[in-house]
Amino acid sequence: MRTHLYMLALSLPLTALVGCASESSGTLPPADGFHYPVSLSVLESAGGGPNVLYVVSSNFDWRYSHGSVIAVDLDKLDLDTPAPGGSTATRSIAAAVNPDTGHVFIDSFGGLMSAYQPAGALPASRTLFVPTRAEHRLFAIRAEGTSLSCFDAGEARDCSPQGIALANGDMTAEDPFATMLRGRELFVTHLRRPTIDDELRNSYLVKLDAEAPTNAPVFFDIGAAPAEGAVDTPRGVYLTGRAARDAAGDQSKALRVLVGSSVVDAGLTDETRVKETRGIGVSSDGARLFVSTRGSRSLHVTPTEGPDGLLVVDISADPSTGAARNEAVSFVPMPEGASRLLVLPRPGRKDLVAIACTDSDAVALYDDELGAIVNLVEGVAKPYDLAVASRAAGGQRLFVASFAGHTVDYIDIPDLGRPGDATLAGRLGATDSPPAASALCSEENP
Repeated sequence: MRTHLYMLALSLPLTALVGCASESSGTLPPADGFHYPVSLSVLESAGGGPNVLYVVSSNFDWRYSHGSVIAVDLDKLDLDTPAPGGSTATRSIAAAVNPDTGHVFIDSFGGLMSAYQPAGALPASRTLFVPTRAEHRLFAIRAEGTSLSCFDAGEARDCSPQGIALANGDMTAEDPFATMLRGRELFVTHLRRPTIDDELRNSYLVKLDAEAPTNAPVFFDIGAAPAEGAVDTPRGVYLTGRAARDAAGDQSKALRVLVGSSVVDAGLTDETRVKETRGIGVSSDGARLFVSTRGSRSLHVTPTEGPDGLLVVDISADPSTGAARNEAVSFVPMPEGASRLLVLPRPGRKDLVAIACTDSDAVALYDDELGAIVNLVEGVAKPYDLAVASRAAGGQRLFVASFAGHTVDYIDIPDLGRPGDATLAGRLGATDSPPAASALCSEENP
């Protein structure tokens, strides 16, 4: 079924871009607001430096000529003081973004970024890696605290000439989406099975050198089904999987793992009958995976077809073989649209996990100590990516990309031991009304 852009934008995690021609207006995106924000990263103060929130705006409706990355100086916003108008009011970021150096432009349809600290760099120095689907490229951005510039391009702000192609001969990553770091190794997943000369090809996990990202990438064949999320663990790099509907006999792989140079099925597909998996995180002790799922049913945990949910997987070493157990230990139903997730460690206790439930306008907090959802923070319009920072008053502040709200909302958790006290505290963005969709780009619904 074909869907128009508005419905497409509201279901971003459910879809993959398929050859939509650009209809951008030629207007540059604003430097003091977000437009379909999709990815977040936080730089916490080190050595007296600033606390910075990096935000990728995807320009999902082609309203502007580019997507963007914006650096927000959190120290200039005083988020510990309630915003005028309460938690539903939007706090302007205009005074917290340097108008000259606080933003760069990239391709549209940005994905999930990673922040890498280069060897020997100053504490506030990072390289931000952002995949984009409009031209199937990766962008490397220099971040010096609140100042951004294009990788190896001086003080340039338009990074579109520096996009890195994720291809090598017939090997290509179409619709690159998520990035993940393991030391200086940068891994990139993609959402759509490549087609070359009208022939369907296999999907790949791509590896680059974060210190030299323009060097030739390495491609790991992962079979027909593309991957979405990735996480590094003591047992290897695990990948979540999307269904390969165009691949007879090779459907969705719920969980795959890169061990050495081989990507293999982790063995959960038959056990759980998971339709698709999306977000993924590893427990603070490295022994368990938390995986958000779509249309899941575990033969050992829930007897019938279940809703979207959170699957907890034991990846500890089997003492008889030394290999990861890869056993589903629990399944917790989630509100519709369980997508990205973030693990919040709690010393002396099992982890708290935040899950963005995109289709339900809510963020769920799962307590692994109790094995249950302990809070559902509602009112975030199509939440997607998550990032966390410490609060001056104690506890944590969870930043949430509100894709449909064109804001970054923040949830205060005063005490991780009492997640039921978490509340939606405010929103960041432009204070004028969000723009309406401006294009009729459509794509295939899965």
